Amino acid sequence: MSSSHNRNPTGRNQHPPVPGIDDPRLVAALEKYHREGISSNEVIRERLFAELTLTMSKETVKRRRKELGLLGSRSKRSTLSDKEMEQIVLQQLDKDPAKGQGIATIKSGIAYDQGIHLKRDFISGVMHIHDADAFLARAPGASSIERFDKVPLGIHERWSCDGHDKLYRIGFPVWAIVDDATGRWLGAWVVPSNRMAEIIGFLFLKAVEAYRGLPLQTTTDCGSETTQFYGLSNALRQIFFPEYDLNDLPAHCYLRSVHNISIERSWLRLRLELGNNAVLEYEKGAESGVFRPEDELHFLLSRWLWSRVLQQEIDSFMAKRNAKRTRKNNKKAGPSGCSPNDAFCLPEQHGLKNLLLPLTDEQLAVVAEIKDAMGEQEDQIPRSILSLPGVAALLLEQANTDTSDAGFGLTDDASAVLASAQQFQAKASDLRLGKKPSVNRNPDTAGLNKFKNLAKARQVVAERKAKRDEVNLVGIGNGIKVSATLWSITEGQNKMVQIAGIRVAQVFGPDKPTQSALDVLLQSVQKTFSDRHPDAELLTWPLISLYAHETQQKYVSLDYFERERPMSQFFNEFLKGKLAADNMLKDKKIEIRFVFFTDQVFHDRQNLNESSCLPSGRSKASSRLLTASAFISKSKRPKIVEEALASAIASSNQSISMRGKSFEFAIPSIPASRPTPILRSAFRPPIPSFSWTRDVSMVTCTFLRMAASYTPTNGLRVDFETSEEIEEIEIAAKWEKADEPGYIGEGFTKRGIYARFKGREYVVTQPIDLCMTDESVLQVLKAEYSLLCIGDTLKREFDQYAKECSVVSIPKFYFNFKESILGRLRPSLSSESRHLPHSFFIATPLLRCGNLDSKIKKFTGNDEFGEAHDHLTKAIHAFTHFTAVYTHESLVLCDLQGLYDSQKIMCLIDPQAHTATKQDNTCHEYWDRGPEMLKSFLRKHEPACRDNWICQALNLSDAIVEKKGGSPLKANSEAQLEMQDSLSFSSAQNDADVDKSTSCLSPTLSSATSKVIVAPSLTPSPRGLSAAAESIPNENIEALWHKASEDASKATGAST
Repeated sequence: MSSSHNRNPTGRNQHPPVPGIDDPRLVAALEKYHREGISSNEVIRERLFAELTLTMSKETVKRRRKELGLLGSRSKRSTLSDKEMEQIVLQQLDKDPAKGQGIATIKSGIAYDQGIHLKRDFISGVMHIHDADAFLARAPGASSIERFDKVPLGIHERWSCDGHDKLYRIGFPVWAIVDDATGRWLGAWVVPSNRMAEIIGFLFLKAVEAYRGLPLQTTTDCGSETTQFYGLSNALRQIFFPEYDLNDLPAHCYLRSVHNISIERSWLRLRLELGNNAVLEYEKGAESGVFRPEDELHFLLSRWLWSRVLQQEIDSFMAKRNAKRTRKNNKKAGPSGCSPNDAFCLPEQHGLKNLLLPLTDEQLAVVAEIKDAMGEQEDQIPRSILSLPGVAALLLEQANTDTSDAGFGLTDDASAVLASAQQFQAKASDLRLGKKPSVNRNPDTAGLNKFKNLAKARQVVAERKAKRDEVNLVGIGNGIKVSATLWSITEGQNKMVQIAGIRVAQVFGPDKPTQSALDVLLQSVQKTFSDRHPDAELLTWPLISLYAHETQQKYVSLDYFERERPMSQFFNEFLKGKLAADNMLKDKKIEIRFVFFTDQVFHDRQNLNESSCLPSGRSKASSRLLTASAFISKSKRPKIVEEALASAIASSNQSISMRGKSFEFAIPSIPASRPTPILRSAFRPPIPSFSWTRDVSMVTCTFLRMAASYTPTNGLRVDFETSEEIEEIEIAAKWEKADEPGYIGEGFTKRGIYARFKGREYVVTQPIDLCMTDESVLQVLKAEYSLLCIGDTLKREFDQYAKECSVVSIPKFYFNFKESILGRLRPSLSSESRHLPHSFFIATPLLRCGNLDSKIKKFTGNDEFGEAHDHLTKAIHAFTHFTAVYTHESLVLCDLQGLYDSQKIMCLIDPQAHTATKQDNTCHEYWDRGPEMLKSFLRKHEPACRDNWICQALNLSDAIVEKKGGSPLKANSEAQLEMQDSLSFSSAQNDADVDKSTSCLSPTLSSATSKVIVAPSLTPSPRGLSAAAESIPNENIEALWHKASEDASKATGAST
């Protein structure tokens, strides 16, 4: 095709540009991965994103590798002859005169040194031909050591440290640090002596500075050279991270060498691949006479030169070992089948966390100051060499170099760390010898922060225990391994996109409740996601949908599953629907997706797209509809999902109407399916076992209930009647302190206590003030309970009025009143005492309030409405406006707040109110501020009322409220009432049309006290509404409402 017909000659599209081979960062990274022996384009793609934040597809990675000539073993075989490949293997074998390297080591060495990938079988054949005896020499010995399974939580959980003495033979000892979870070498140094405490402490600070943080723990053997290391690790963690208690989670652990396995097993590879060869070469020089150890100059120069040469070789050795892929082992608790670099750079992909305790720049400056005070600069030539005649003049530009000690003046922070380290160092030997020393607590961490500080350390201990339990479950074949990934949906695209680099996995017992297991997984995903996107919304269950993951293209919704059931039944859903590969199901492994809508989590508060809360947008209801229509594999749909789909389509096809006329939202097309015959069965499945959210010892108490009732004809009076039936409620035995299981929480005036009533969980509320009399307590609780009762009644009136106005799309919410209790405790028959400080209490059903559940959401304050960025807030603001209109401005509910219940419906708790007849007693004064605040509260709502589509749909600002059988009360000014009259009755010849219009546009609220007549001045006509819906069918309901209002105003002006 000629360029004249090419509509996109530049080749640019909606995707961002991808770096080419002219990008030095990309070229360096691809060459590095090639030397590491990585040939998987998927792994390379993930490493590029994790290390350089470069985003490109697998196909692009493959093209770039081909352009650079970085090909795998199969491609190289076609370009190299067998003789050439054999010579490459022999050259690598020549580098190992000690014959300690195996096939995998030789293969990775060739890839790293020469950038050539050869097949393992070919290398094995060459080695068996040329050096078959070496395989027998490398056979495992007969010595056996008692072994324990490692159960790592994440990288930087433990740094395993030790010294290597095999090179002491030639005078070059080594000291190193290895990450316990991944086996990755974090640092190894050639040192004058690895038996000096100052050197070991200096190297530890150097590693802390390099990784910009502290590990949770460090481990060494019980050598005396580790005492300063012990002091520094404890002092730094206690001062910089006091929330990790040293008694519960020691900063340093002393282990026997056979148990400090991560570093100990690494020495073998260092000896076989480097150490033995270095010793042979060093002694070969002495035997040949080139090097004379008895000559002082030869000896000192060899110390200096060989230490640097060996350091370079060790650095190269670490790079190779960190890049070498380990063998896959499904029984291993930690990562396998990947290189240490992969597991360290992508911990979430391998079921690990990043547990590094990061240091701030100021804290790192303290570490650097202490390190500089302890030792010389790395590149400084030792004074022992400079002191020889002529050496200083030969090696340094200035002959008279001042080599005297520099004076170090430590800052207060550094001095405090060293002072604390010395205290810990004095007690290190007790611990090395098996005596448990007492830990000095930082005085700044005592007092109010005590429970907080203990919590973090104990949390790590609890996680380790849970991990060990997982390993035990896998060992007996009883555990269910669940892997979870995070996906997003962009509104309007109907396509899931995986969030790269977020993947967690955990093993659960078959009896564990599914909801608890999913909470654990979501919490891990949430932490990683929040670290990457601190400005995004927290990933809580109201924002998340659950899917079974089969492949990248196949996934099935699991929102229908009852999560109170155990994990064994959750796994059975995968078995019945074959929602995973057969080999995974055989090993009891399943994979799930957490899915969220992008604009729910990432949004700009100033430019929020409010239509997303409507059925055509991103609400939870729409998510279920979208799930059913676009994200459920039809062949895999369970019957219950089919039923949910039919219900969602039926409810969504209901027309959303205003003022008697309606329009319909565009519903995603659903493939037609064959009608399913109905099978009627008398069988009833057993009720799933219920598990309490808290394991608490309970005390049974008896009480008498005080029932509340409210009718609008009584004004603001709520009637109470005490029942004579004695009922029982269970209350937590221990609730006084914040760390006790029965403690729920407390505010300024009230305290919440865990309770159970008739198989449900409740929260019992009482005043905090212990000096209040029973009469005062009853007065306060009655006032609060009355507001719950009034709010519940007015909400029903609000729903009825909205129904008469044909507004059916208002988000649901309710007050936590229906199953609540106002009661009086009866004293114990044995002791005439009661379990709570007061006799009277309020008990309401306990809402989920975990870390992954929605937090308490505030909709209105005590003295102002606040802004409304979503439709639920607009609905509650409209309800608040309605309470004032309905009660003739005698009452307005305020301080409305609540939580989502298990059905994802907002439950309002603890409302307050301003009344026109404020009581003078003190129990009302802290929330009821009388008629002035009531009017001020409503005035602040006036600007927002014009933009609140629900207020406008219900026409609350222009309503006339009539007492039943009485004269009308003006809701607004006289001018507005006169305008209403003139618009309704201006023309006698149009009486019939006016009556017809008024009957259509004036719904009546069925109430014992009031009738609301809607003024048609701001009401869109059927014609205007229809025109709006026809002209912009894809816009949201609020935009349609404003468009219809404008058309109605124009039509009214034209007719006039």
